Amino acid sequence: LSVIARELGFSSWTHAHHLLDGENPSDFGTLLCPPGSSAHWNIWCASYDEARRIREEHGGFLLGYRHQFLITDRHFIEHLGLDPDDEDWQRIGRDWVRPADPHARRRLYGRLIEATAPAG
Repeated sequence: LSVIARELGFSSWTHAHHLLDGENPSDFGTLLCPPGSSAHWNIWCASYDEARRIREEHGGFLLGYRHQFLITDRHFIEHLGLDPDDEDWQRIGRDWVRPADPHARRRLYGRLIEATAPAG
């Protein structure tokens, strides 16, 4: 399980378990910003409050990457293999870091892991 967790961008299975279980840690790992995603235009922030304010003013999706925060557009979400029109995005308030509905974020995590997993 530790190997799978690291391959998905978590530091350990415990780290993955805490995140997938709905905890809001200080380190989100790298799952939400996979290789090839740097081609997308994103707004990066060091503080959650700044990222939340920018997202509220300009729209988009607030994600966590390790100890940082980024605001992305729908094309980035599609790049992750997720549907930006999925109702669970509305349920979490388009805020992955501090979701209004942690169960909706858990479902999105499940879809993201399915989209990320190698075929076979």
